[in-house]
Amino acid sequence: MAKKIPANDVEAGKPCAALSYLFPVGLIWYLADSKMRKNRFAAFHVHQSLAAFLIVLAGYIVGLILTIIFIGFVIWAAAAIAGAIWFIQGLVYSLNGREEELWLVGKFGRRFDF
Repeated sequence: MAKKIPANDVEAGKPCAALSYLFPVGLIWYLADSKMRKNRFAAFHVHQSLAAFLIVLAGYIVGLILTIIFIGFVIWAAAAIAGAIWFIQGLVYSLNGREEELWLVGKFGRRFDF
C-alpha cells in the first residue's frame, strides 16, 4: 500500500472508483474528467479494474481456443468466478475508501501509468 490518500481525495474519487469496476464506465469517466485523472484514489481503482478486466478477457480468449479440447469450459468458469470475485472485492474496497490491491491481479494494476 502506498502513501495515505487524503480523505477529501477519497471522498471525491469514490464514485469514479466504484464505477471503474463496471468496465468501461469508470474508465471513460476517469479519462474524460481532468479532476479524476488527478485523483489518486480514482486512479488506483481504475488501474486495478483494468488489470482485472484484461486478465479475465485473456482467460476467456484462452478458454475459447481450448474449447476444442473440452478444457476451455473449465477455464471460462474459472475466469468468470475470478472476475466476479474481483468485481465484488474492488467495489467493496472502493466504496469503503480503501486503497488495497485486488487478489492475484493487483500487482499488475501498478504497471498502468495514465
